[in-house]
Amino acid sequence: MFNISFYFLILKTFDTAVLVNKLGVHLQAFRLKKFEIPYEEIESIILHRLEKRSKKASILLGIGGIAICGFVAYIAVGKGDWNVPILLISLLPLLLFAERKQRTQFRDLNTQLYIKTRHKKWYEWTPYYSLVTDEASAEELKSSIERHCEGI
Repeated sequence: MFNISFYFLILKTFDTAVLVNKLGVHLQAFRLKKFEIPYEEIESIILHRLEKRSKKASILLGIGGIAICGFVAYIAVGKGDWNVPILLISLLPLLLFAERKQRTQFRDLNTQLYIKTRHKKWYEWTPYYSLVTDEASAEELKSSIERHCEGI
């Protein structure tokens, strides 16, 4: 049951869409629900380029991964508890699927697009909506939103 919720979350995350039309910006399956941001509410649009992981950070992540694998092996062999390794092994197809889908369909996700709204709702932490996409798509979305905002 635990893995089914992860599979659903990953599939919904990859199934997002952004529509820019004369009414506003429509974010579908964003935070697992549908949004519409009218152009009157948009205060600014900011592009932020995400940095690639450094070699030092990659080495540290590799060492951490090896340590976790060693700990799981200790639990499985030393304690005789196979529930944790079986749970982690069942997550492996999800991780491989997500990585393959990101590399083939989404090219290089290296740019974050922030849409700042004028009025933050009481239940939101910040007035920003954030999208991670490739640089060309982010530039196209930004110019399209700015073009529609100028018309108001």
